[in-house]
Amino acid sequence: MLLEKFHMASLPAERGFLHCGNAVWTYGRFHQTVESACERLGAAEIGPGSVVAICGPYEPESVVYLFALAERGAVVVPLVGLSDDVRRERLRVAMADWVLEKEEGNGYGLSPAGEDQGRRTTEGGRHPLIAKLAAEGRPGLILFSSGTTGTPKAMLHDLVRLTEGYSVKAGPGPATLALLHYDHIGGLDILFRAIASGARLVIPEGRDPDGVARTIERHGVEVLPASPTFLNLLLLSGALERYDLSSLKIIGYGSEPMPESLLRRLAEAFPGVRLQQKFGTSETNAVRVVGRSPDSLEMKVEDDRFGWKVVEGELWLKSPSRILGYLNADNGALDDDGWYRTGDLVEETGDGFFRIVGRGSDLINVGGEKVFPSEVENVLAEMPEVRECRVFGEPHPLTGNVVAVEVVPAEELTAGEIKKRIRTFCRDRIEAYKIPVKVYPTETIQIGSSFKKKREGQ
Repeated sequence: MLLEKFHMASLPAERGFLHCGNAVWTYGRFHQTVESACERLGAAEIGPGSVVAICGPYEPESVVYLFALAERGAVVVPLVGLSDDVRRERLRVAMADWVLEKEEGNGYGLSPAGEDQGRRTTEGGRHPLIAKLAAEGRPGLILFSSGTTGTPKAMLHDLVRLTEGYSVKAGPGPATLALLHYDHIGGLDILFRAIASGARLVIPEGRDPDGVARTIERHGVEVLPASPTFLNLLLLSGALERYDLSSLKIIGYGSEPMPESLLRRLAEAFPGVRLQQKFGTSETNAVRVVGRSPDSLEMKVEDDRFGWKVVEGELWLKSPSRILGYLNADNGALDDDGWYRTGDLVEETGDGFFRIVGRGSDLINVGGEKVFPSEVENVLAEMPEVRECRVFGEPHPLTGNVVAVEVVPAEELTAGEIKKRIRTFCRDRIEAYKIPVKVYPTETIQIGSSFKKKREGQ
């Protein structure tokens, strides 16, 4: 399966692969450990159709089991850093049969998921999508959406199809930081690309700015894939002055909108480093795109595996690596012709480029006028008084909604002062209905399913 697909046996056995703290796993050691793990899973009769959750941090051993389960034709459910309640619910939704869990000093323990978990979607049977994979002897992968707009969706991938787009190169590729976890489509894309190019993949000592910067300096990391939110924190933390980040050649950004002001600040802070826009969805995997220019957010799809079109302003994607379906949600966004309705609203330029302007679900309707949160956030990001912000809608009896913002002030200001400065700054830059009516100063921006609910209840 994956070992053969990535030509693992042909990679130089002594070449470093996974760097984690002081430990260095070579490609040879990784390959051998995967084969040993396959024997263990075989002894437990784990094979096609078995649904197995990996509960542990991003480390060499957890990646070993990801590959070993794929070799056995099982369905993998990676779960990282969850509370007991959330983990229990995801095991139930995924219909897990087994759990591989990190044990203190003893590797990973294997145990049944529990009587209330496995194979429960139909009377006495598996989910039909999982049953289909099992009948074909193909490995699967279940990922969960973030749940920021409701209950997290459980997405079932065919792991063979998901990895078909990775062309194996002689390598070695550039040393890359594994900042995103392996339960995230972006993190998996980074993992698979590293293996395909025989690169070093460096797991950070910590996922805070100092931990990341220290890891880059120590290991000579060349590629930093990160979200705009993290990159903003990296600039604000002062870590650039405390660590030598001169080894960086590429900063890839994606998974959320990039403010134009932040893109400019990154270009100033990292002269000579290529800023590379990334794009993809959990439903389709990463899409190869090219930007119009380093300082532009306009991009063009340059991926023979993907088709794309814009329908009433919404981006649709077609890919052989599209998910088989959702296990716990309506599949209306997946049509019979292979298209996936992304929910991303875009503006086309007429020459093959487009720019994502926001999510349809995030659109704020103010008295019939449409407001994209990112548009307002880009304006507020230009204010010296604003360190971070997040714009959203709040119900209003007259206009239906008003624009609200949660903001981290860059200096000590009262709620009234920061609200007055925001309104004054925005007055000549955006239309009146887009100017935030509600302003909530805070010390940190909380992003998650509770965010909008908290504000709507005020």
